[in-house]
Amino acid sequence: MKNRILLIKLLSISALGILLISDSAYLKGSAVHLLMSLSGLILLAIAIFGRTWAAAFISGKKNISLVTSGPYSITRHPLYFFSLLGFIGAGLSFSSLFAVIIFIFIFLLTHYQTIIKEENQLCIIFGSDYDTYKKKVPCLTPNYKLLSNPNNLVFSPKKFTKSVFESSLIIIVYPVAQLIDWLHVNSYLPVVFRVY
Repeated sequence: MKNRILLIKLLSISALGILLISDSAYLKGSAVHLLMSLSGLILLAIAIFGRTWAAAFISGKKNISLVTSGPYSITRHPLYFFSLLGFIGAGLSFSSLFAVIIFIFIFLLTHYQTIIKEENQLCIIFGSDYDTYKKKVPCLTPNYKLLSNPNNLVFSPKKFTKSVFESSLIIIVYPVAQLIDWLHVNSYLPVVFRVY
């Protein structure tokens, strides 16, 4: 996991380098530019909320008990699903489809193998219970018709608090994107090329 997080950081810094010298081809202040930027902010907020929701259900239980309620009743990997929304939101924050593609590529490169590895590990740990769960609940794309919540929830406050803090850092992407946009508009940063 530490290697995956390091890789995400390195690839994100590389993407940021590209975004520092490129700018959205959409006209500043246009409806498309504004809609993309606000959609990015909304997806970042949903990612924070969703990751926090998932953390409440999994904190202190990962690989100990099979969690199948809350967000885990609609997708087997809600943390990754909401992370994907965050990556898409990051790209949209730059009002650029090119940035969206870059961030989706980073997500796939850093999460796809992890999802497969975790699926195999959970099959070994939980056996037929996980096989049954796997047949019922989709891997990544949520099926909200399956949502089931318990009356009570027990979780590890220490792990949950850490997860909430880490998830809340996602929102930093938006002001960074807006700052870079402002630096481009005011010619503090060069625009080498424009992308859609």
